[in-house]
Amino acid sequence: MFKVLSIGISTVAGIGTDKGFVTAIAGWIKDYAGMYLSPWFPVLLIAILIIVSIYTSRIYRRFPQWLTSFKAMLAIIGFKRQIDQETLDKVIATAGYSYDPKQEIFYSNMNAWQRKLGYCRLYDESAASLGMIIDCEPIYFTYGGKRWLIEFWKGQYDLTTGCEIGVYTTEGFDLNIPSVFKGPFYHAATNEELLQMSLSLKRNGKTLLTRTEKHWWLTGFRLGEFSEPSELTMDIEIILKDAAMRDAFVKGLKNAGYSDDEITVNGNTVGLRFDKPRTEQPTTRTTETDRIIQWKNKLLCDKYRDITDPYDNLLDKINAILEQAPDLINETINMGKPKHLFGEYKEINSYLVGASKRGSLRQVSQVFERAEEILFDDSSRIVLMSDIHRGDGSWADDFARNQNIYFAALTHYYNNSYTYIEIGDGDELWENNKLSDIVHAHRDVFLLLSKFFYEGRLHFIFGNHDMVKGNYRFVENNLFQYFDEREKKFIPLFINIKPHEGLVLRHKATDNKVFLLHGHQVDCLNYNLWKLSRFLVRYLWRPLNFFGVNDPTSTAKNYRKKAAVEKKLIQWVMREKHMLISGHTHRPMFPDVGEPPYFNGGSSVHPRGITGIEIADGYITLVAWNVKTKYDGQLFINREVIAKPRKIRDYFNIQ
Repeated sequence: MFKVLSIGISTVAGIGTDKGFVTAIAGWIKDYAGMYLSPWFPVLLIAILIIVSIYTSRIYRRFPQWLTSFKAMLAIIGFKRQIDQETLDKVIATAGYSYDPKQEIFYSNMNAWQRKLGYCRLYDESAASLGMIIDCEPIYFTYGGKRWLIEFWKGQYDLTTGCEIGVYTTEGFDLNIPSVFKGPFYHAATNEELLQMSLSLKRNGKTLLTRTEKHWWLTGFRLGEFSEPSELTMDIEIILKDAAMRDAFVKGLKNAGYSDDEITVNGNTVGLRFDKPRTEQPTTRTTETDRIIQWKNKLLCDKYRDITDPYDNLLDKINAILEQAPDLINETINMGKPKHLFGEYKEINSYLVGASKRGSLRQVSQVFERAEEILFDDSSRIVLMSDIHRGDGSWADDFARNQNIYFAALTHYYNNSYTYIEIGDGDELWENNKLSDIVHAHRDVFLLLSKFFYEGRLHFIFGNHDMVKGNYRFVENNLFQYFDEREKKFIPLFINIKPHEGLVLRHKATDNKVFLLHGHQVDCLNYNLWKLSRFLVRYLWRPLNFFGVNDPTSTAKNYRKKAAVEKKLIQWVMREKHMLISGHTHRPMFPDVGEPPYFNGGSSVHPRGITGIEIADGYITLVAWNVKTKYDGQLFINREVIAKPRKIRDYFNIQ
């Protein structure tokens, strides 16, 4: 009885339950339940099974999976001598697959749970450690303003031989999650992005399986079949959406190492043979480890075939495994890629959707942890400006009155070899729908910024008013180039630029860090609810502003909101012991040495000029640029030091 109970619980483990929990329950039953054998024992046993099953459903929030697990355990324990077809079908569906009895293969369902988990390289790196020795071939290309990945896989998936074609896209920038993952994360193709695909998997020239379907993840797996990846070839055909996508995909194939004579093109259909990978394989794949893992995989396959060869249908085979080799049930049910392959997804997803307390100090720390670093020393020259709010040149463009001052300051910094870092809200994209209108209104400014960029002296951080710069597709369509109405052609602006949510300046000599971010991360209305705030500004407060009504939700125009934001950012500085420079409040801040080193560069929409922070020759300075009058009445643009220069090193030792 105890043996079959352990088998039943292992079956639950095979379809997703935490193995440590299951093992602990099984061990407890084996060691102690015998002390309480009585006529009530079956009732106790069923109660324990219900608890374990509810644990499964709590993890995956799937009542059908709970029901399936419970029925499977009852069948295995002995309330039924064999698992029935209905239960088996549900178990297979829970794993994300269907079964084709003609080919005797498993294949992935359209809305399998794997679809929610997307793709990142970390998954391929984890495969070998979980018994999967598979060749990987990622093909990268850009189409429709998105980065696309179509990846091919073939090889031995523990107890199965199989292959896959996955289609994924992303509009975001690469992730940088310390100790977890650094690189692009792709989402599974949406229903609108599905592609018609075909594959034929052969081993040493003999066809093992074929599949044709419009899908995001076309797969096929043969249970109990053993193969070396080098023995397998995949003949692949993919129908792309149009000629532009076809050409982009073909270019991706060539970048991966495929030659023209290895690629066939017929209309928008592209065909190729995947035999030997052209791209770099996961670092976890080595000759020695492959040999050891494949030795284990072959033993499993041989054992499976020895038990199941006398049977001609899957149900009988599974029941034979349950009866003769229950230790194989996990591998049998979890064909292809099991759930624990995606173990890091939880942390990745937390990053993607934000922590449960977004807008808190924790979110500021998350931005800091994943921020890219820029090295600087006592000879570096950097100017930091925030809240420029470049508009479309209309009556509502607050930047327009200071555009000449700003251009003069920018010219000074360009001519004096400064690196320009914009700390958020550079462009007013709440009041304005189109960035092209802003570029057109301030063409000279953007062309000068472009000169900074192509000399490697420009970095953009996005704030709440230009949060859309965190979207790759928006950046590619609006910042890479613009259409010049004067010259009637596209003019390059910032090709391949990557705006950031935060940056870190790291001092070469001391290794101290200066954190740069806009600061709206601690302002719920402007961070969590930024789309709502944008809607209100664009369609309510902007028209009312014409009649002199100010936006009451604006941090820049609300003293209490300014103070609340500053208080939270200072708390972060004191907790994390890092110097911080932000924007958002429009209020310049320059602390004395010994005070919490929280700085703010002010803004460029003040009625009397613009402000910024300079880090030059080992000193940090708060400056203002404004219009002055000479004695003879001539106007000139003046640079004024608001807070005298201080050695930046004096702010590094935070108590």
